[in-house]
Amino acid sequence: FPSHDIYVRAGSSFCRSNTGVITAGVWQHILICFDLSKATQANKIRPFVNGVDVYNSANALGTTFLTSSGEIWVGEEANGYLVPFLGNIDEVAIWGTDQRSNAATIYNSGVPFNLSTLAAPPTHWWRMGDDDTWSGSQWLLNDNIGSYDLGSINMENGDRVTDVP
Repeated sequence: FPSHDIYVRAGSSFCRSNTGVITAGVWQHILICFDLSKATQANKIRPFVNGVDVYNSANALGTTFLTSSGEIWVGEEANGYLVPFLGNIDEVAIWGTDQRSNAATIYNSGVPFNLSTLAAPPTHWWRMGDDDTWSGSQWLLNDNIGSYDLGSINMENGDRVTDVP
């Protein structure tokens, strides 16, 4: 696989991983760490795959994130400008602090666990299918730690799979 990009819409900030770090058909743990207060581009955004730093390059504009009340998009840009991720996503978590020093602990050798038990738990945590419900037209995803529940887009009831890490 070529390098993979992570984009933050505000200011067109991005981070690019090394090539060949994602294996098709195999569950991967991806952790993206942002700390826009860092002095260098190389330290502002760092991607980790399976607990390993896979940074290649970045362009992180600004020193803080803009306040947003908008939607969260995972796997595709809101307007469909980029190539969508055509794989399965099991869990998504967001921390309000830089977790790069905890990358190996969060990865946990690939064994999922209850993130709320961490010394620094995430602010939000969604687990696709676990305690979530199908409304007849979309998945309603419960925030397992915070109170920001989500709804799926472009998914069907049968898109939920049992092949999880």
